[in-house]
Amino acid sequence: MEGNFGVSFWEMRNDIGLMNVLWCPEPSHKRITTIPYADLRPERIIPRTSSNSSGNQYCYPNPSAANTTGKGFGLFSVELVDLIIDHVDDLEDIICLAATCQRLYEISRHHLEVFLDIAFTISWAGDRLICIGDWTEVDDDLPPGMLDDDECDLINEAVYEYDASQLDPSAEDDYNPILKGYILPPRLAIALHALRDAHPDAELQRFKRKIYKHSSGYPSTLYMKLAGHSSASASTSASTSVPGPGGRLTLAEARVLTQLTRRSAPLTEEQIYSGKYVLRNIVMQEYVRGDAIRALWDPPSDSSSPRRLFVDRLRFEHVLVFKTAWSTRGDGLGIRYSGPVQVHRGAWSGHVFDLVETQSLLDDSDGSDAEGWSDVSEKVLNEIMEVWKEDIRGE
Repeated sequence: MEGNFGVSFWEMRNDIGLMNVLWCPEPSHKRITTIPYADLRPERIIPRTSSNSSGNQYCYPNPSAANTTGKGFGLFSVELVDLIIDHVDDLEDIICLAATCQRLYEISRHHLEVFLDIAFTISWAGDRLICIGDWTEVDDDLPPGMLDDDECDLINEAVYEYDASQLDPSAEDDYNPILKGYILPPRLAIALHALRDAHPDAELQRFKRKIYKHSSGYPSTLYMKLAGHSSASASTSASTSVPGPGGRLTLAEARVLTQLTRRSAPLTEEQIYSGKYVLRNIVMQEYVRGDAIRALWDPPSDSSSPRRLFVDRLRFEHVLVFKTAWSTRGDGLGIRYSGPVQVHRGAWSGHVFDLVETQSLLDDSDGSDAEGWSDVSEKVLNEIMEVWKEDIRGE
């Protein structure tokens, strides 16, 4: 959400993608799966240059004699081969192993699924979230406990160095490349950039951002996420190199992945708000139910009541932004609300969240809340409605 809270929040559109990013599936669910061997099209798996042609021909490798004689790699047990593959950290090598023969494909499938899930699935489940305002003093006014001591020191040092650079005109160019990547006040941008670069998975996250930026319009196609090219350009650039974790992937290798894998269907809005899912605040052990939000969509019994455009659009995204909004100055929100709810000091700011099945939070014996967890749906939604009625409807 960009811009003034009082304008942007009430007009904020639904983002089903955000809920899928927060979704924490059941352990048995796989976001990326390999296609059963029997369903593969062997003639299109491995690109190989034919001696009789200048172009690339697709063919499956000829069976190795070791498969019938029991010599070489074929002698290794399934457990030993599995351990060997477990130490392979290059995606291209895992692809080649999986496409070698049926036995190695069956052993490699799990490793390929795990590798691709880590490399190409964006997940915020369990990550700290905050909707931070431009007026926030990032060096001394962040939610208590959001950052550890090392992270606080990192921010303070980065902001201090930036402030010092403003006294030296020759140092201005040093920060231009960083500031160009953010639509934020400079001190806030510097602080967030320092935190992002210090993350243990910073390189992987940069790779993911590049993939998803280039794959706009092709959200369900792994090949397009890998290659970042349109179908037209891909067909004429079989040897083009594209980014890949730990190295570079060619378009031909990306095509192989398309043949070997498929992505599971994301959650739909109907599923999320059917009563089957809840948004959890893991820190506070509180949750909001999807069906509680859906109940607000029903039209008022009084047919003369005005259309409640915001209420009809109300989703989990609004709950997240409302409860994680944080700013040093409350008057910067641009809302006319003056009640007891401290909108600019969101009680959930900096906490961690996920979207899970409702059943996981219920006691199997009587269907009540599992120990330690509280249903705060009514409380949170009432707070949002209270602010909306005063700010927009003037009630």
